[in-house]
Amino acid sequence: MKVDEPDTLMTLPELQKQALQLPINERWQLVQTLLESLQQETSPAKKKGNLSRLRGIAKGTKSSDRF
Repeated sequence: MKVDEPDTLMTLPELQKQALQLPINERWQLVQTLLESLQQETSPAKKKGNLSRLRGIAKGTKSSDRF
């Protein structure tokens, strides 16, 4: 069974708008998926610094959601 694909791709602004409409837990899953995809695409030297910085930003943001 094949899932129907849209005729056109979403633009970045459309994708961002859709992502912001997701529940918070699904947005965090999306962040994790994106980080993992970046990790696979990035060279080992760049990967460590860039992803550590992004994870720090994400962790800081997540903890502030409690307020």
